[in-house]
Amino acid sequence: MPTWRVCGGQQKGGLLVRRGAGDSTKAGSRGSSPRARSPDFSSLAAEDERILYVQLEDESLSLGCKRNLGIFLASGDVIVHFDDDDVYGPSYIAEMVSELQRRHLVALTLSAWFDFDLRLQRCGFVDPEALQDVDSVPKKHPKLRALREASVEAAVYGYGFSYVYLRSAAMAHPFPDTSMCEDVDFLLRLKEVYQHRVGLKRDEEGICLHLMHGGNTADSMLHQSVSAQKFAQLHVSKLQFPFMALSRDLQEHQSEAKMGRFFVKAETEERMRQFQRTIQEEAQVAAHRERIIFE
Repeated sequence: MPTWRVCGGQQKGGLLVRRGAGDSTKAGSRGSSPRARSPDFSSLAAEDERILYVQLEDESLSLGCKRNLGIFLASGDVIVHFDDDDVYGPSYIAEMVSELQRRHLVALTLSAWFDFDLRLQRCGFVDPEALQDVDSVPKKHPKLRALREASVEAAVYGYGFSYVYLRSAAMAHPFPDTSMCEDVDFLLRLKEVYQHRVGLKRDEEGICLHLMHGGNTADSMLHQSVSAQKFAQLHVSKLQFPFMALSRDLQEHQSEAKMGRFFVKAETEERMRQFQRTIQEEAQVAAHRERIIFE
């Protein structure tokens, strides 16, 4: 339960809405019996009256519906998302909320962030917008270019682990009743309504670390590798989180889990060309799906 232990001292209140057995691992899956109440969460709620712990028994509720329920039950003005398999630094809430307020935003999310692949035991920097800099899709294919831009937009706005937004906006424009892509649809809807008041933040200090463990519902494409020295300087490293121990435990219990893709921006010209070919191949796949014919 690293999220609450890391951030509990920062916030004024908290709401823990626990998923039922059916979606404890992957969205859309169904279990045979409900899980027991978490003793850890129950203890937290008993010790701190600001915490409301809700155990949902209805297995048919979508993730979007559960998010809406949590927003409805929340008492604060600002909603901050946390994924239970990610790590958040000591200053995460303060930095995200202060930027939301300073820029007079309705919503804020990270557009670039650090990933740690537990199976590879490597850290990298995810920067979806930077992929456009090495994109070899020619301008003479506007439909293909539009597909690429839409893909980048979905990556920039679509990772719900770093969402921060006003409760009032979410009450007016709730999450869609679905268990897949409910986060990106929600934020893009806010962007459509509030336009420039939905903002982006590049996390170059490491206030948050997104973990890749093989069971993620969304993959990551890393743009730059991060050295051990740089990793030690990230804000999350101040927590002395046992990444290596967690990695060994994961390899022991999830030997069949898929590895995340790890595309690294290369230093040499030849390796960069290989990187560009990878981007081009993905663009061609997308074009084929849309029946776009190259000239």
